[in-house]
Amino acid sequence: MSKLGSLTAFAAEAALWVTGAALIASAAGAHWSFDTSSVNIDKIIGPGPTPTVAASPTVPPLAPDATPTISPAITKFLAIVAQPDFQFKAKFSNDVTFTLNGTAMVENQNGTMSYKAGDSTDSHRETWNGKVDTYDYVYVGTAQYESKDGAAWVKSVRPASDIASDKLMFAPVVAFVDKGVETKNGRQLHRLEVADPAAFSKAMVQASTSGTTDAQVTYTVWVAEDGTPADFLLAGWVQAPVNGVSTKATMTEEFRVIATSGVTITAPI
Repeated sequence: MSKLGSLTAFAAEAALWVTGAALIASAAGAHWSFDTSSVNIDKIIGPGPTPTVAASPTVPPLAPDATPTISPAITKFLAIVAQPDFQFKAKFSNDVTFTLNGTAMVENQNGTMSYKAGDSTDSHRETWNGKVDTYDYVYVGTAQYESKDGAAWVKSVRPASDIASDKLMFAPVVAFVDKGVETKNGRQLHRLEVADPAAFSKAMVQASTSGTTDAQVTYTVWVAEDGTPADFLLAGWVQAPVNGVSTKATMTEEFRVIATSGVTITAPI
């Protein structure tokens, strides 16, 4: 999805320029968030650096002392994501904060996305230190289609980190712990937490386009009794170079599922 897991794109696709309180960022987008790359200011400072190709991450093994609970909800959820046409639509929000050269940077995204069998769409409004832009993305196979602020679609190669993060998040063998039933979005849902956050974070770093040196990320999924996902949450921090400076950025990215069928994704051009 191009939004979930895009902390993998944070450093390599962010070209940041700070003068006083002004922040400017640019580069090609990658998306399941933690993505500063989609800020549309190429016209001000030119395009950012070309991201390097990332290898697909391996599914993290459990730590020796990890003891996940294999509940029926977990088994059913993993069976659903293993389906070749696994799909859903969601509303998402993403918040990223960090400090660079003493200046606080704040980015927020709100929008909708769809996912089906590895393809995805993403339409969102982004506010970056007061600057507002809109973005639309479509990902079909290895192709990326992008439109900024209603402009014409531009086709490019889909970032490898985007594909890698999708494979990691929806791997049907990732181990979870069932924390029990709680109220989420007005429903009674099972809270599933990734059993080994440290290994999961290392895998996310491995999927990074370049430069990311460390991360601590939690991955939580809320599911119904039949395993149908209702909400996804990524939260934590990543350490990555920004303009040559190792920078720690925090993020919270949530996807509220609004449909689990009827998804159709086609190339816009």
